[in-house]
Amino acid sequence: YLEQPFLNKIPSLETINSSESQEAAFYKAFKNVKQLWLASAKQEVEQLLINDKNLKRNKYSLRYIPSWCQKLDEYLTARSISISLPDTFIRFTPSEIAQAVKKNSNPPQHQFFDLCQQLYDRHQELSSHFEQCLVALKLKLFVAAEKALTRKKYQFHLQSFDDLLINLYKALKKPNGNHLTRLIHNKFQAALIDEFQDSNPIQIEIFGRHQKRA
Repeated sequence: YLEQPFLNKIPSLETINSSESQEAAFYKAFKNVKQLWLASAKQEVEQLLINDKNLKRNKYSLRYIPSWCQKLDEYLTARSISISLPDTFIRFTPSEIAQAVKKNSNPPQHQFFDLCQQLYDRHQELSSHFEQCLVALKLKLFVAAEKALTRKKYQFHLQSFDDLLINLYKALKKPNGNHLTRLIHNKFQAALIDEFQDSNPIQIEIFGRHQKRA
């Protein structure tokens, strides 16, 4: 980015909104799932998934259901709450279960599955918000890094090849840019462009402004 300021930043997020509401919704959904799990679902859900005759066993294998329940139990009873759901958590949501039912059959029903769906949805919302926060932080980093690098170069009297191009580009865009164009034209009667296919937008813009004056 620092070498190519002409790049568009998509999306252009400049502010980081609080995640308080999304976090509160997640923790509320987590609490509901945990309470029902410890109250009765821990004993009921595993047997329900194992004994249900309508589930396709290639998706809900009797071999794996106990380990899924074990992972879920470890997650819900951990000493601290994690916003990272177990990779098999989706197996306990009605939307996922409904896709593993035999033709013309009904999926197994349990209040716990509905609560898991709510927790999964709140997790998706929170994750999406955190992703936006991360993008906004990266965009702020671009600005901070550019300012810091500019100060360092000025401090040590340094200019890179890209600086030569960018500084010329910025100078030509200023109100007196036409005057600079005339000075360059008066000093150099011709310019040879080597490897034109590798020219970047800044170079093309510089050449284009001079070409208009030719």
